[in-house]
Amino acid sequence: MLRQVSLGVRRGIASYAGRRDGRTVAALQGMVRKVIKVEFDQGGSSRAPAGGGPRHARLSALSRFACSASNGDMGHMEPAEAFELLQTDGWKFVDCRTEEEFASGHVEDSVNIPVVFFSEAGMTPNTKFVEQLRAAVPDKSTKIIMGCKIGQRSMMASQLALNDQYEEVHNMTGGMMQWASSGLPIKR
Repeated sequence: MLRQVSLGVRRGIASYAGRRDGRTVAALQGMVRKVIKVEFDQGGSSRAPAGGGPRHARLSALSRFACSASNGDMGHMEPAEAFELLQTDGWKFVDCRTEEEFASGHVEDSVNIPVVFFSEAGMTPNTKFVEQLRAAVPDKSTKIIMGCKIGQRSMMASQLALNDQYEEVHNMTGGMMQWASSGLPIKR
């Protein structure tokens, strides 16, 4: 089911590209909330039980926070396009997976800033994400590509960056799973 919802969200986001009206923002917020609810109602991670509970409540709060209105529009790109852009000046890749996921393989010259943490109790938002992003990427005109495992956490991270006035932020659709399956280089 998560895969179906994620595909629907990607199609929905593509259909809203370039629009800035209030209905568009509301529709995108609804799509993100739906993905988060489905993913975490299904248990999302093997470390926490399925069915919501405290983990679901924390993620719902993160979703509401991340999806608040921003001054910019989030861009979306495939890993191959991200790879090409990262070969040019002015682009930075922010990997918002956990430290363990990052250590298993990442984009060269990327910075790791987890947007959430996993524990035995479930998933918890990184309340210092924006502060850590400001330290790692102080120039808000830097073009940022956010990536995670499949593109969902990075969508939340992208919205947080836009809310903090970063000028150009793109979510890498398909995440590191698609990056790897595309045969793009991974630093271990």
